[in-house]
Amino acid sequence: GQLPDNPMAAENPAPKTSKATEADRLGLVLEDTDDRIRAEYNLDGGVVVVDVQPGPAATAGLRSGDVIVSLNNEPVKGAKDFTARLDKLKAGSSVAVLVQRSSGPIYLALRIPKNE
Repeated sequence: GQLPDNPMAAENPAPKTSKATEADRLGLVLEDTDDRIRAEYNLDGGVVVVDVQPGPAATAGLRSGDVIVSLNNEPVKGAKDFTARLDKLKAGSSVAVLVQRSSGPIYLALRIPKNE
């Protein structure tokens, strides 16, 4: 076989095509809410936590299956909206995250990591 023109391409495959969005800095894999989840929790938007890796999100107490409803007291419309809002927050600050769980809504304090 031939070597790729870009050696980094072999080490970093193209992202998987999926509905999930990664918020890598936090250790989160997110997905837009679907109609069933919005109806179940009576929501207009939000994002579903698909997976939580070790990092700021896990430290804050976020869990797989949580639905993030607001970030820094502003409603989250979807995964892209969450990522855009996250990028505007000051590194090192703590912000309130409103999460909907089957047991009810809960606020968590999320520390925004510094960009590496």
